[in-house]
Amino acid sequence: MKERLLRVTCVALCIFFGLTYALFDRAAAKKERTQTLTTKGDPISIAPESTESRTGWQQHGKDNGSQAAVVVQEALSILRTLEPPRNRLARFEKRSGFVGTSLYYAKEAFFFLFMNGPRTDEYLETEPRPRRLSKPLEQAVKLLEKAAKEREPDAIFLLAEMNFYGNFTHPRDYREAFRKYSDLASLNGNSSAQHMIGFMYATGIGGAAERDQAKALMYHTFSALGGNTKSQMTTAFRHHSGIGTPRNCNEAAYWYKSVADKAMAWARSGPPGGQSIEKASYRIADEKGGVYGEGASVISSGIHANKAGPNSDSHAAFDDVLEYLDLMSRKGDLKATFSLGRLHYEGSRTMKRNLRTARYYFRLVARKYWAKDGSILTEDNGVARVASKAAGYLGRMSLRGEGMEQSFEKALVWFKRGLANGDSLCQYELGLMYLSGLGVRKDPVAAADYFKEAANQDMASAQTYLGQLFLDQGDISTATRYFDLAARHGHIEAFYHLAEISNNGIGRDRSCGVATAYYKLVAEKAEALHSSFIEANNAYDDGDLETALVDYMMAAEQGYEAAQANVAYIFDHHKSILSLDSLFLWRKHRNSLQNNLLALIYWTRSAKQSNIDSMVKMGDYYLGGYGVETDMEKAAMCYQTAAETHQSAQALWNLGWIHENGVGVEQDFHLAKRFYDQALETNQEAYLPVKMSLIKLRMRSFWNTVTHGKVNSIHDDPEPKKEWSFNEWISNFLEDHHPYYNNGEDDDFVDPSSDPMPGGDDYIDDIDESIIESLIILGLAGALAFLVYYRQQRQNSHRREVERQQQQQQQGAVPAAQQQPPAPPRPLPGQQADGGFFPPAGDPNYGQWIAGGVLFRITSAWHKWTTIFDSRLVSDIRSHGYLIHQTLQEEMSNKAPIDGYVDPSIPNPNGEGDAPIIIYGYTPTLALNILALVLFGILLLFHSYRLYTTRLYAFSILLVFTTLCEIIGYAFRLQSSPPPVGNPYSVINFVIQYFFIVCAPVFLSAAIYTTLTSFIGALSGNDPASARRISPLGLSKRMILAIFITADVLATITQVAGAAIIGSSQSNRKSPVTGNNILLAGLTFQVFAYLVFLVLLFIFLRNSRKIMMSTSTAGGGRGNVMQMYTFALVASSLLIYLRTCFRLAETAQGIGGYLSSHEAFFGSLEFALIVLAIGMLVWWHPGRLVGKNGLLSGGTSLG
Repeated sequence: MKERLLRVTCVALCIFFGLTYALFDRAAAKKERTQTLTTKGDPISIAPESTESRTGWQQHGKDNGSQAAVVVQEALSILRTLEPPRNRLARFEKRSGFVGTSLYYAKEAFFFLFMNGPRTDEYLETEPRPRRLSKPLEQAVKLLEKAAKEREPDAIFLLAEMNFYGNFTHPRDYREAFRKYSDLASLNGNSSAQHMIGFMYATGIGGAAERDQAKALMYHTFSALGGNTKSQMTTAFRHHSGIGTPRNCNEAAYWYKSVADKAMAWARSGPPGGQSIEKASYRIADEKGGVYGEGASVISSGIHANKAGPNSDSHAAFDDVLEYLDLMSRKGDLKATFSLGRLHYEGSRTMKRNLRTARYYFRLVARKYWAKDGSILTEDNGVARVASKAAGYLGRMSLRGEGMEQSFEKALVWFKRGLANGDSLCQYELGLMYLSGLGVRKDPVAAADYFKEAANQDMASAQTYLGQLFLDQGDISTATRYFDLAARHGHIEAFYHLAEISNNGIGRDRSCGVATAYYKLVAEKAEALHSSFIEANNAYDDGDLETALVDYMMAAEQGYEAAQANVAYIFDHHKSILSLDSLFLWRKHRNSLQNNLLALIYWTRSAKQSNIDSMVKMGDYYLGGYGVETDMEKAAMCYQTAAETHQSAQALWNLGWIHENGVGVEQDFHLAKRFYDQALETNQEAYLPVKMSLIKLRMRSFWNTVTHGKVNSIHDDPEPKKEWSFNEWISNFLEDHHPYYNNGEDDDFVDPSSDPMPGGDDYIDDIDESIIESLIILGLAGALAFLVYYRQQRQNSHRREVERQQQQQQQGAVPAAQQQPPAPPRPLPGQQADGGFFPPAGDPNYGQWIAGGVLFRITSAWHKWTTIFDSRLVSDIRSHGYLIHQTLQEEMSNKAPIDGYVDPSIPNPNGEGDAPIIIYGYTPTLALNILALVLFGILLLFHSYRLYTTRLYAFSILLVFTTLCEIIGYAFRLQSSPPPVGNPYSVINFVIQYFFIVCAPVFLSAAIYTTLTSFIGALSGNDPASARRISPLGLSKRMILAIFITADVLATITQVAGAAIIGSSQSNRKSPVTGNNILLAGLTFQVFAYLVFLVLLFIFLRNSRKIMMSTSTAGGGRGNVMQMYTFALVASSLLIYLRTCFRLAETAQGIGGYLSSHEAFFGSLEFALIVLAIGMLVWWHPGRLVGKNGLLSGGTSLG
């Protein structure tokens, strides 16, 4: 009962599946039958080169009236009635929609349940089993054998083709085919027969002949000399790659040029614009994600991976995309309609060209913009652009007669419509019409104009034609430039012209290699002329793997990389450890088409043409010993070559594996980890296998370390030592994150994963903080300069307004008023008795007024001196100084003379930018300035050397900046020396020297701050708990920096605010006393803040004295160095503090005060203190203690 039910179910499924499929694809079946009866039986269509085949095997044939010829024609009439078998179920693929999906899985289940049996035949077998022929076929074969005995070439060729290709249902017999081809080649030197013999010697297919590359090249050469295009391609590739002969570039170029000439003659033939070149050379593995599958192959991983979201259209099947575009087109989306037209016009791997359908969609788009009379229906620019593109395609189809009758008039109409909106296709096609005189007058000049417009829009065909026009005019360089632009888009004619230019050395030296490469590209683009890709693809889709394999092998022998990869992929059966092919009958052909040696040969040829996955496959074959003896070194070399492209995660993982296990290389766990990491960086989809491999690797490395094994375990890479230039030091200083004391975990470090505000503000590293501090101070100084300048302009405007009113009053006054002057106005706050706002020399506020003016000069000059070497800005600074000086003279005109210092032995030149007095309060001595330049120059060299040797970047670079500022300041102070060296009355020299000498200690203070924090880290061993114990008041290193940097910023802001209030008060005729007090408060706060720093410094020394003493007893001479450095640090800090106090007192007294008018105080309390502070830090440099290889660093670099 069960067996009966099973049979009934089987019959029902067969009937259902057969009827449904027949209805579903009835039209396609009818079309295929028609094509089969009209073409498959024709022996001329069997050979891809129909013309050559016909002329080849008929060139020595007898007359048609002869008896043998009559017999051949009789045999052909019988053969044409035979229909070749079709396996259309194997071609039935999964379709979109419910019905298509159901039919696909019903077919799979049917084969799995009822047609899964043992194999009964083998493909490419060397000993074919005899098969019984049908009566018509047997009769036709007997007739052909009879004619062949009479040496009839046609009969011999037909028998050879039937035995080789299996035409007309004849069983394949490669040995018999080889004998027939040999007979025909010996009979009349037939080039097609010679080509087939060469192919059999090259591949050894079916065991018909033993593989012999030398004989293969010989027969291919004879065939190529006879004009066989396939053999010309094969011969060229063999000379190009060195197969069966040494590499010979000239021979390869010669044969490739022969094919390229034919390809160009074919491409230029046909309708205007040449043949439409359709690509059929596809890798069948790419349709499944690549050789190693989706996500593991280069074509589908890494930079080539589909990184779109799960809801993106990029994951959709082609049929789904067509369905979506059709839906959007029905909703009125013109872009979707145009896209459908282009898809049907150009065709693709899964959809053939349909010119009538394309024309229908293009017309739909055009009708939305133009009426029948050509009038415009809408002003929408978007519609206009899409309609213009559609007009270009409609005109092209009319010009070429594609899908419609050829009409130059209609084409011209469409092109002119699209030309109005600048469509590049319309411009190119119009240029083509004017160049050839198609429906218009022949006008090369107008054609060149249209080509140029289209070429400017990057249209390859227009660029090629424009290059040809320049080439005809002898402009080789311009022509080559246009050919290069077109070659980027793969234009066949551009490749041909570049090949000709390189081969003949036109405008450049001859390059055989470049010419060969271009000729090869041209030859391979003419696939329809000589390749068998179309037949191979159709056979593969039909499930006829043997026919597909033979056709792919023919294209592979011609040098097509895609065909070589396809042949290797079909032969390859090492795709998975757990293969289920044996369960499925319809996949049995793969198991029977296994030839490891041929697979390796074609993987190798494909890899030589830059196929990375093929290179990895080569390594797999050498590693596993498939078709060749195991060779671990060659496997490692293949993986290494593929990994160097940084595109194959599989190659990198394999390298990690062989280094982990020491296969072909020295076992190295550390190097294996590096390759595993690189594999994950290359392809994020390799996360799981890489992580699992790393876990296993770390376990093995740990065991190797514990047991003191000889394998190199995983370890941290040492920091590379590199000799850096000065520019690289500066760049590294600005970019690195304080490596000199962040070797350990910082006490303020926060794990980003536990940060309550991810993406929030991070800590600013210490280097950046000190730099930011300086920038803030300089920016505020610039703001102060602007405020004072604005105040000065307001005062000048007010003065001019008062003078104008006085003049008007004087002109309208009565004589009596002239005799009796009016009563003086009531003075405003801060106004002098004589009406001026500037205090006289004896006034107590005179010193404060001078200080405010000097402060303005300093900030104004710095605002312009940031580009000090620009002569225009220097001139601008001088003009500003002159404006202040001029205003000063105007305000104090007719007033008491200024009571300032004037050197009687040095006359005032009264030049532009000169002051009426020497603002210094004395004449700067030449000796002191020269001594300062020499000493600071020596200190600059020493600290630059320390920067190079200790790598303590922050501290050393800050001291370098300090010495540079001092050198600049004293250089301009030297310009204020007595003549003839300088001019002590110059305002600009005073401004610049004052600014740089005052600002230089700012960098020195920042260096002291960072030194304290690095010292804390070194003595605590970068342990957070130890650092808090020795740190003053338990403050962290970053907190110390933050406090004193903030204090400096606040002090600077306070001083700027005070100066601004002074300017505002004088502009509003108010007392400037308040602003001056705020200015002094800022200076006082700065002194107080540095005093606090000194207190914290002494607290740190008290807390760390025990560690210092233990260091002294345990480290020999380290303690003495520690004490000396402590002394240097404290002494430098005290010297800077003493100098700051001097500056505060000097500012409080004003420029006219006692301190500022005697150079001895400047020399002893400014110059000498800074020289001593910087000088002590040269010998007792912190880098000797905590820097790279310092005494407290333990060999660990803190810098």
